[in-house]
Amino acid sequence: MVAAAIGLLIHHARLDQVAGNARSGATAQLVRVRQLYELTGQVDQGDTDAVIDAPDLPAPLRRAALAGRRATYLDLSSDDPCVWAARPVGGRTRHVLSVRVPLREQAAEVAEFDRRVMISGGVVVALAALARRRALQQAEP
Repeated sequence: MVAAAIGLLIHHARLDQVAGNARSGATAQLVRVRQLYELTGQVDQGDTDAVIDAPDLPAPLRRAALAGRRATYLDLSSDDPCVWAARPVGGRTRHVLSVRVPLREQAAEVAEFDRRVMISGGVVVALAALARRRALQQAEP
């Protein structure tokens, strides 16, 4: 049980680290895209994942942006994991400028990390069981 608890703690710590980095990266990209949008009135075509009023923007993120806040939305549970960052643009007529950053590599990295933690935990449990067995055998008269 201790090995499982430690594994869960390590998993959550690594996931928090990946999520924080992903959110920071998406926010930085959004800032860059917004600056260009304010100068030109257009979204740079080189930023294929930057869009005004994206139809597939997650609803909670759309609501936050339309309420005047810059926000991020992390989706690691889908088949196509990603992080979104969005903010309002425009004057009286508000629109939502958003960027979507794929996280396939990061999700695969977390899965591999989890696999290694599980294997390591299994080895530790097996070694502890062997040590306990030996100790019991040596204690018998």
